Amino acid sequence: MPEPWDDQLKQARPGAQLADQLALCLTARIAVALKQPPSGGDDPAAHLERLRQLCMRLVALRKGDHHAQWLQIERAKLELQMKKYKEEAAARKRERKRQEKEDAAGPMTKESWEEIERALHLL
Repeated sequence: MPEPWDDQLKQARPGAQLADQLALCLTARIAVALKQPPSGGDDPAAHLERLRQLCMRLVALRKGDHHAQWLQIERAKLELQMKKYKEEAAARKRERKRQEKEDAAGPMTKESWEEIERALHLL
């Protein structure tokens, strides 16, 4: 017989973590179990023990989800740092090339020499 929360799990919100859906269902089951008086055939202590074990498994699942999210954030930070480093390296390379061109031209540019020659002709 299907459990009443099966439909809830099947209709999980897009992008929602499965652990979030399971936590909601498990919370509801625990609340119902704690409010119901013990019935003749079921051992309430055994039922609560099964729920406790489910809680432990859910905690492990959620820890895994949190670790995966942390890794995703760290990867995104690393990608941003790598992008920034590459941009800075490209800027340094452009600056070096510009400096090399200036150094190859000598201390005086052609325009500077022409300006000096014009000034000397005026004398």
